[in-house]
Amino acid sequence: MRVVNHVMIVGQAPSRTSDPKRPLTGRTGSMLAWWCGLSAEEFQARFVLRNVLSQWPGPAPGGGDVAPTGRSARTSLLDVLEQAPPGVTHVVLLGQAVRRLMFGPASLPPYEWFLVVGGHWIAWAPHPSRVSRHWNSVAATEAACHFFRRL
Repeated sequence: MRVVNHVMIVGQAPSRTSDPKRPLTGRTGSMLAWWCGLSAEEFQARFVLRNVLSQWPGPAPGGGDVAPTGRSARTSLLDVLEQAPPGVTHVVLLGQAVRRLMFGPASLPPYEWFLVVGGHWIAWAPHPSRVSRHWNSVAATEAACHFFRRL
């Protein structure tokens, strides 16, 4: 029996230390798996995992990684969505930078679903990076767990 994965999670790019051919398998993937209440292996099997960029973009001034921006990054994101395997109905974008590629500068609440062209329901979630101060709040972690466990 073939498992159909209905949810695709799209990150920014591979980290400096992760395998570019295996998206979201490093620290970010471990955090997402924990939020979902799954082992890393279960997480990787349950979701379609992709990145906007295929290579680590380098360090950003002030910490973190360089975020994907510009027309080519938006085109890459649209290509990822267009190439989603059959059966994918929901897409979670990780981080503000990936959200901006899809929706522009509009301020949209995290964890809410929006229908966009192509028939995919799309939501965004704050990036599970240790660089983000967002995760200093217990309420933020609880909201992430609630959202991801429903997937």
